[in-house]
Amino acid sequence: MESNVKAMVTKMIEKNLGAVNEIQLSKPLGEIKPLGWASDQLQVVVKFSSKNQQDLQLFLKMCKEDTRPAMLNKNLFTFDKEIYFYENIAPIYSSALKQMDRNLFVTYYGSETVDHSIYIILEDFTANDFYVTSKEEFHNLAIISSVIKNLAVFHACYFKANQNDRDEWENYLSNLHNIYHPTKHEFIRPFFHTQFKNSLKVLKAIATEKSNQNVILNNNKVRAPDNQLIVKLENISSSVVDVFHFVSTRKSKFYCLCHGDFHMWNVALFKGEKTALKFFDFQEVQFNSLVIDILQYLYQASPPEFRKQHLQIILKEYCDSFNAVLKDFQPEKMITPEELYIEYKTISMWGFLCGFIYLLQRHVSEDFLTKLESIDDCKSKEIVDLLINESASDELWNIVNCYTDMLNEAEELGTFDVMQLMRGEV
Repeated sequence: MESNVKAMVTKMIEKNLGAVNEIQLSKPLGEIKPLGWASDQLQVVVKFSSKNQQDLQLFLKMCKEDTRPAMLNKNLFTFDKEIYFYENIAPIYSSALKQMDRNLFVTYYGSETVDHSIYIILEDFTANDFYVTSKEEFHNLAIISSVIKNLAVFHACYFKANQNDRDEWENYLSNLHNIYHPTKHEFIRPFFHTQFKNSLKVLKAIATEKSNQNVILNNNKVRAPDNQLIVKLENISSSVVDVFHFVSTRKSKFYCLCHGDFHMWNVALFKGEKTALKFFDFQEVQFNSLVIDILQYLYQASPPEFRKQHLQIILKEYCDSFNAVLKDFQPEKMITPEELYIEYKTISMWGFLCGFIYLLQRHVSEDFLTKLESIDDCKSKEIVDLLINESASDELWNIVNCYTDMLNEAEELGTFDVMQLMRGEV
């Protein structure tokens, strides 16, 4: 396999950059982004024949046959969509970005199938002083502000593309290539619903044990969620995938090409003082309201109290950045912070579900989740004891409080009411 991979990389690089003298392959030490839904990864060093050319650092995303990522690609077209994005969409966006002196994407060098495995060949941004925050971290205001401004530019690039290209992209990415298409529901429902039920189970146990005056919870100042909000959660627990589908098929002024999986681990940040960053992992690229990217990012990159304090400023920064790109090109597409906030509230369930499904699993082990799934909902003390054994510090209890705050935030935004209404339409 190694010789075939080296031959593939050599062919790709020599086609564009010059004669190759040597290819070095290595397994990365620990997990490196971008991994996404990939089965393996390789780091590559390309040494050129010309002494005047510096070594090239590459990253190979792999989708091996008979693996879970291969199954995902077969059903959800994850690798296929990422390759489509880099080959058909990114060049047009990059042309527009170049005029703004921006570069939001890692360099793509091609893709190929070798020995029944799909390879995507990308720039290794970790070799160029870019990094991705750890899964337990939240982003601070400076980072979020930078990400949001650049996300607005990314979205605005769609409206700068010509209509024929936009129609072609939508034709490819809609329907069967949409991860939330009804034909995919049987396949994706178990994942979303399992994670949703895990989070719900923890919150119910916390509420029960808090009312029972559990000493550990009181000592850690754990805030229990309101029982009425838990009931609202239970009422929508079977509709998670349907809500995602409903939002993804809803047309509005904000409908455009979206990243589709825009969270903090799909953003590479520059280690220096510059605000440079790169977006990657376009395996769920889709047409939707541009606000889904804002929602998913904010709900996974920040706690509710941060959003309560800074949301209006962040939305204004987004609008200013978005409008600056389009004011001389398509001024009719410009948006106000008031319009954006209305859309934010209207589809806030997208952000809520992303936070509710993913936050817990970022802070617990696989062993914890396995044990949690085996405990009955009614055994609240066992669930809390499991949390106690998992929590080496206050961090996990802070996340539990974050969930409680997220429920209160959803109630204030009217998220539950909208989801209840949707149940009759999905």
